Amino acid sequence: MFKKFLAICFIFILSFSCISCGNKSDSPETVVANYFNALKSGDLESAKAYVKDGNDQILNDTEEEESATEMNYILGTLSYHVISTEINDSTATVKTTITNVDMKPVMGEFVTQLFSLAFSGLDEEELEAKQKEAFASAFEANKDTTIDTEVDIQLEKTETGWVINPTDDLADGITGGLLSVGKDLANSFGADVEDNGDESTN
Repeated sequence: MFKKFLAICFIFILSFSCISCGNKSDSPETVVANYFNALKSGDLESAKAYVKDGNDQILNDTEEEESATEMNYILGTLSYHVISTEINDSTATVKTTITNVDMKPVMGEFVTQLFSLAFSGLDEEELEAKQKEAFASAFEANKDTTIDTEVDIQLEKTETGWVINPTDDLADGITGGLLSVGKDLANSFGADVEDNGDESTN
């Protein structure tokens, strides 16, 4: 569940598509503001309109519903402040400070609880419910610990108006460093697997 949750979180942010209803008169700064406001309110369909076309098949996948509650926690505490805007013909950079709950302590506590649940003997349905409770508990306990991330949000001008080019830095900022935490965990587990593999060959 944990790995699936991380994957859905990243795709949730990085894979927005369908540039369908942008206003040609919107400035880059307005597009960024509309994008963040849509994310914060959980209105993904509106958020799609402000991001460069990508793969929207994942967004339509029913697995996304499994992490909807967790993402609502994360996106609901999102805030931002635009520092500056620079426009150069058909490209623009909106330097923005993004503030959210720091997901490093949240995920640290969450993973600890997951290890305990792994040996609980609960059935799949009960385990999933307990996992959601564990995340909610970890998030609530650390909600006052925030992190500020300065991101240069890149935009380009299309026939429908300005759209955001999604990047890992933007996703990481929006999710309070969740992308970085996921990479660190993946590297840790990867190193353990490699070490175990080495030991098994000796």
